[in-house]
Amino acid sequence: MRPLPMLGLLMALVAAGDAAAQTVYRWRDANGQLSYGTEPPPGVKAEPIGGRGSVSVMPPPPVERNGPPAAGADAERLERLERELEEERRQRREDALRAEREESRRVALRERCEREYREPCDDEGRPLGASRYVPVPVPVPVRPYPPAYPPHPPHPPSHPPGKPDRDPPRSDPPPRPGASIRLGPVGGEEPGPRR
Repeated sequence: MRPLPMLGLLMALVAAGDAAAQTVYRWRDANGQLSYGTEPPPGVKAEPIGGRGSVSVMPPPPVERNGPPAAGADAERLERLERELEEERRQRREDALRAEREESRRVALRERCEREYREPCDDEGRPLGASRYVPVPVPVPVRPYPPAYPPHPPHPPSHPPGKPDRDPPRSDPPPRPGASIRLGPVGGEEPGPRR
């Protein structure tokens, strides 16, 4: 450790020990008030407080009342206490009535549940056996119908504009399988047997 902080700590301990070793005196001043200090004023009878190093504190003397309390104050106090007692009794009656109503409601719920489900129920009207099943909500997707926008960009048509999608229907029926196909006249000849 460094010597400078050690020296400061040592000086603080010496000063604290010197302050604790001082004697504390007790005396009464000219007004009759009790005073404490390490040096009493001159000309006052001061007594040192025992080497305990602590000051004892005494409660002040009780204040004396002049004469007995008025009879009117007792009557007011008695009336106030009677009102409080009556209010407390009324509150207890209301609480008991409320508890009785709640108990009858629970019994009615339990009996109705046992009639409906034919198994033991709790006080809230739920079957006791139902507690072993945990309801799990099934997610349902929400899709607007019809969609507000096309799901994919539109594709160009597969045929050039101005041309029909298919060939026009043929007037001739399709040839039977295995039949020869007759072709039309070529170069001004008429169909028919050859010569």
